[in-house]
Amino acid sequence: MVVPVDRPDPAAAMWENLPVDTELGPLETTISDHDVKSYGYAVDDFHPWYMHHSPFGGRVVPPALLSVALFKLRHLPGNFALMHGLHTREELQLFRAVRLGEPLTLRARVTDKFTKRGERFIVVSGQVSDDRDLPLLRTRETQLLRKNVERIVGRPTARPTEHVVNDAIADGARLAAACPSAETGAILPALTKHVTFEQMTVFSFGPRTIHTDREVAIESGLAGPIAQGLMSTCYLSEMLVSFFGAAWFDSGWTSHAFIKPVASGDTLTVHGRIRDTQVETGGTRVLLDVWCRNQAEALTTVGSAGALVNSGDFCSVRSGA
Repeated sequence: MVVPVDRPDPAAAMWENLPVDTELGPLETTISDHDVKSYGYAVDDFHPWYMHHSPFGGRVVPPALLSVALFKLRHLPGNFALMHGLHTREELQLFRAVRLGEPLTLRARVTDKFTKRGERFIVVSGQVSDDRDLPLLRTRETQLLRKNVERIVGRPTARPTEHVVNDAIADGARLAAACPSAETGAILPALTKHVTFEQMTVFSFGPRTIHTDREVAIESGLAGPIAQGLMSTCYLSEMLVSFFGAAWFDSGWTSHAFIKPVASGDTLTVHGRIRDTQVETGGTRVLLDVWCRNQAEALTTVGSAGALVNSGDFCSVRSGA
């Protein structure tokens, strides 16, 4: 995945200089074996479908890796280096699996700007397309633009949603199954991740930022580097691939907010619970509440996810293998 890195004048990242409809890209690229293995190291996800063979024929690309590639479009020469601020919300929609080495086109655009509690935000919508210009993945990323983030780290900043996630797990809750008869309240097998600075550096490789450089982090009002929010997106995706299997690649969707920073040395536990099922054309959409907690039991990421399943799916807990 070749994304040339540029570091223009930081003033270019000012909110006033980012009009709606600002284009980022397009960039024609491929995801390589090195990209997938670097991703695997950075988020500790070596799923056999990424490393060996998948039901789609050959190796496939981790879906969240494409979201990372879209995020890096803002570092292309001639684009704005939107690195001074915090990623507050991520929305991800999948349409089909991407094969390793498949030609891809990445595009993104500033689609909204707004202020909230005196802070300035931009929304960047991106798409990964195949060689026929058909969508493979779409994202919508909200970022707060501010160089010094000392007084806002950990403060709720993302726009509220209509649904409030209840992260409590009931005693005796059953394990969930990815099928049309999925039981409301059933829980997904939890996933545990220990975050290291080395992984953060590989994941956010490129310009010096609050994710990879202690000096930049301290200048921004932090005690030290914090993990990029998209690392938690990748953790959620790993759990959802294990649960939904192939259905996640073809119809997966998630919308989640990053509400507390993750630092090197933190241990996160990733959770999911079935909230509802909705009958749609082509199957039943299983909707989930998803969230991450750190070692102090504080919520770091919270949101919703889902995928389309049908009556032919095996109604049991997914192994992911």
